[in-house]
Amino acid sequence: MRQTRITDRTPPPRLWPRLHSNAHLGFPATGVGVRRALEKLHRILDGFHLRSCNVEIAELVLAEVLNNIAKHAFAGGPSGIVRLTLCLQGRWLIFTVIDHGRPLPGQKLPRGAEPRIGPEREQLPEGGFGWFLIRHLSDNLCYRRQGNMNLLELRIPLVSQGDCLTGEP
Repeated sequence: MRQTRITDRTPPPRLWPRLHSNAHLGFPATGVGVRRALEKLHRILDGFHLRSCNVEIAELVLAEVLNNIAKHAFAGGPSGIVRLTLCLQGRWLIFTVIDHGRPLPGQKLPRGAEPRIGPEREQLPEGGFGWFLIRHLSDNLCYRRQGNMNLLELRIPLVSQGDCLTGEP
């Protein structure tokens, strides 16, 4: 893995993963493909010697993103390949995710509103937490459609030990 130093001439963050990459993964947009990619991601993040809560936050965010791609971008059609690029830059994990599946509805990121939860356990929704969690735990979330390609970029801030204990992102 190549380590990169940031200088005044460093390109904007949206270009970092392509120019200063620490890791690349390519995998099928299937449940099994996502699971194996998350296992590889865990090993890569462990190699960065991050606090366990940072690894867990990154895994949660990427699990939501990648499962959404497998479930929605390729629903009802042949599975495609997802490309994930990871860059560790200072206090940030920067991810770029590319696929050639269907675009997001309206070619915009979902709002990710906090799901309404009733007082009874039986009233808990089965889904609807994904985009809320992604938006809450990441920063600089950017989606665009380029031709037949979906491109999602996001940053996850690395938290300190104290924040790990309090649960603050």
